Amino acid sequence: MSKKIIIFGSCVSRDALEYDKDNSFELVGNFARSSFASLISKPCVDLEVINSIESKFQKQMVLQDMNKSFYHYIKNNEFDILLVDLIDERFHLVLNEDGSMLTYSTEYKTAQKNKVKLLNRYHEKKFNLWFRGFSRLISILKALNKLDKIYINEVFWSNNLNLISQDYLEQSNAFLSKMYEKIREYIPKSQFITYDNNLFSCDENHKWGGAPYHYCDEFYQSTIEQLKKIK
Repeated sequence: MSKKIIIFGSCVSRDALEYDKDNSFELVGNFARSSFASLISKPCVDLEVINSIESKFQKQMVLQDMNKSFYHYIKNNEFDILLVDLIDERFHLVLNEDGSMLTYSTEYKTAQKNKVKLLNRYHEKKFNLWFRGFSRLISILKALNKLDKIYINEVFWSNNLNLISQDYLEQSNAFLSKMYEKIREYIPKSQFITYDNNLFSCDENHKWGGAPYHYCDEFYQSTIEQLKKIK
């Protein structure tokens, strides 16, 4: 029987399931293009933005960020594994006048026609808001007696294709490290999916194109192998 898996994260985690050749996992929920910082605010659905997004997948991801449905979904759906990666924390945070917040994803940025106020992706305030959002998830999982279901996909950016500056690489990975360090105060080491550094090698022929977090086949194969070991 396949294990039910929910993903909160990026294509880093979602793409790995394409390497699940024996159908060990069933994806029952997928939440991408969203920051935990965004989820702690009240819902703020902008139908004008949603309706201007052509891709069904992109429309759904932006809508889920707007309607803050993730926590409700966790409470009301069965799952064996909740796989979390933090690559989509790379986006700035939109600060609306009514106090609500959104993730400034590429899809939202393209569809949004109005000027917005942004909080820098790696600002200390963003980190604090991220932690509030992640802490809420921990509280929910504890209440559901499912804290043992969460697994952290501990990934880092790579620059083997020289797509970004060294400063940007170091800044991005430093922020990721800071979040992982905080998570380790609440989640045991055994619930982290980790990799040898050589697997953080980006594939210039990746189906989504070259990016610091579009890895080689061996990386995704490792993800699946580790997920399969979960009892």
